[in-house]
Amino acid sequence: MEQLSSEEIALIYRILNRFYEGMLGYPEEVWEQEHYDDDELVNRKEIELLINKLKGNIPPEELERIDKEIMMEKYGGFSHSPDERVYTVLESAFKKKRIAGAEYFSPSRQEVTQRKIAIYYLSRRYIIAYCHKRKEIRKFRADRFISAKLNDEKYTIPKTFDKNEYI
Repeated sequence: MEQLSSEEIALIYRILNRFYEGMLGYPEEVWEQEHYDDDELVNRKEIELLINKLKGNIPPEELERIDKEIMMEKYGGFSHSPDERVYTVLESAFKKKRIAGAEYFSPSRQEVTQRKIAIYYLSRRYIIAYCHKRKEIRKFRADRFISAKLNDEKYTIPKTFDKNEYI
């Protein structure tokens, strides 16, 4: 087990205290930086380093349980919109008719799966796509995509495709 340095412990205290006092909602929001007139309320790289160090001190079974719990809270309900960065890539894939590689969270299996999809229909709530993994047309929740990357491979939507069969 790797010990935390006094600087790392102070950083954890600062982050948690700011969160507790309601000063942080999402560390990337520019308004938070300006509102509190602080150079940087929270540095995401510092948080990532701390998270990785803390992971090394948690038994693997407990870490897996915690990670699944967080994923279920984040992607399990209808309580949020799709991640804008991910949705923009999926939207671009649809407009350009290019295959997208993506990570998708499945609440029933409580795991993230790698997908390669050709998008036939896209909305802020649902994406209907041919899934190369399952070798069939599937309906996906847009807010459960964790990441997406545009591939060079092109596709065409079959003339027989009817979105109403899937919605």
